[in-house]
Amino acid sequence: MEPASLLNIPTEIQTKIFLYLVTPFGPTSNIQAVLRTCRQLYEVALPVSVSVFRNTPSYPKDQGPCSRARNIKFLRLILINKPWLAKHVGTVIFGRFSTLEGQTKYPENWVNDPCPVSDYELGIFQHHIEYILGQLPTTLEWSHQWTYDLQVGSSDAQVVLILLVCPNIRTLLYEMPRMSYHLGRLFNFTRIMANSSYYFGSEWINKEYSEMTVPLRNLQDVYHEILDEEVYQPFSNETSCLFGFPKLRFYECIGSQATYHAAEGFMEMEPRSSSVEEIVLHWSWSTAKFLQNMLGACRALKKLEFSHRSTSSSANMMMPRDILDAISPHANTFEHLYLNLEDNLDKKWDWTSQPERLYMGTGLRHMHALKRLTIGMQELTGMLASKPWNSDQIEATHQVPLRVEGAPRIVDCLPDNLEYLMIHSCGGKPIIDQIQELVHAIAQGHRLNNLRYLGMIFHDWRSDFDEVTDYLEEFPDFEKDMQIIEIQKGVRVDIGKQSITGYHHDLLSTFRESSDRPSNIMSRIYAPNYRDLYLERRMNPRYMDGEYGYEGVLNPFEQ
Repeated sequence: MEPASLLNIPTEIQTKIFLYLVTPFGPTSNIQAVLRTCRQLYEVALPVSVSVFRNTPSYPKDQGPCSRARNIKFLRLILINKPWLAKHVGTVIFGRFSTLEGQTKYPENWVNDPCPVSDYELGIFQHHIEYILGQLPTTLEWSHQWTYDLQVGSSDAQVVLILLVCPNIRTLLYEMPRMSYHLGRLFNFTRIMANSSYYFGSEWINKEYSEMTVPLRNLQDVYHEILDEEVYQPFSNETSCLFGFPKLRFYECIGSQATYHAAEGFMEMEPRSSSVEEIVLHWSWSTAKFLQNMLGACRALKKLEFSHRSTSSSANMMMPRDILDAISPHANTFEHLYLNLEDNLDKKWDWTSQPERLYMGTGLRHMHALKRLTIGMQELTGMLASKPWNSDQIEATHQVPLRVEGAPRIVDCLPDNLEYLMIHSCGGKPIIDQIQELVHAIAQGHRLNNLRYLGMIFHDWRSDFDEVTDYLEEFPDFEKDMQIIEIQKGVRVDIGKQSITGYHHDLLSTFRESSDRPSNIMSRIYAPNYRDLYLERRMNPRYMDGEYGYEGVLNPFEQ
């Protein structure tokens, strides 16, 4: 029998093995070593080697410009030398890119690496652009501008050409540029073509192909993050275009500013027409109208995560009841809600005429498919643990009340199919009374028979946690009910305290605040393992003291 070796196994298995050598993170990929072994393995590994294209600054930088020379090198490979490889590109990850104007205005957007393009190469690039854009008769000016920008070395033009060329991109991660000319136009072009009833080839190439070519037609997962704390205006146009992509399922934005103008982009979409199922808006700000329009465009939403950015607060910001109104149309599909609206901050909400909008209320009970709920005490009960730290800056008539009169009890608000419940930003005895009532109902089998986890996090700096512990011990029936739900019902109960450090940790943005302390913890581009560690420990009572252990992670690209 011939001895087993990598060369003897079937090609399909070789491909699966090589896929483990290609990761979207790190300065180099182990697949490069395979390409240099022998011709047989080279033929198998070559398409695998382009399955992920990453062009970002290398560690230890957090953010920064992509390499223009690397973009051109990749375009030569997939458009000139081996164009058949373009169909194998599945994931693309870009650092900051920009127009030449943006590179001049914001020098940090630019890296001084030469990227000359020959006339022959430029001709091929232009031919491909004109073939695709020629499907719409109004894109002649755009194609000329695009070709010119490639000639003069615009990273914006290069990045978007890569997106145009690769038909099977499923995952797109990018750092939002301050200035971009071509990206938003490509997104809008894809949205129009994907929803068009026309089926013709390029008008400029004399109908060489019979079927319409839709760029990014297979895109399923989009992640982008803003640059520092700059307001990213194109966000308002790009997001609504992305939601019109035919196969998009996952959308995540870090640092979004979802204004009323951003909401207008969704008004052109047919309600319930988008395939997006999961949305994450971290360190973000949103009006009620934007959230309503964005979620209203989704056909069957399953998940929403939202955490507030403290740098932006105003009367126009959405309130908890606005969130409930936005998810309610998806009651039969919506499974996971994570909210951190920063209860420690008065967000200047315009609540005075409708105080009931400060909490979700009994309408939450009608979310029949909801299984996982992470929510603040105020959003659930209409109670605050204590006055927000900035209450002195707010007019007395507009300060958020510590308690909204007439707010329903927790036991009357929660849907029966809930499996996981975490209430954070807790403080004071009033919520303990309501938790006691809820636990008793569970123990008696009256409510939440599917619940497997119940957690509460008290703010250590806003309430005396020892008082809370003593208060629990004063009620033997409560302790008995807790034992029943833990032993007989199989419910794990966690009640813990959170330090001010841990509290702020849960609201960190994507950016490094100092050279010795990572804060880029939610970035899928620059800190994948920080992100995994953060998500594992987020809102976990075992890590509420702020000691999250990141000092042991020396390189954020290590796997």
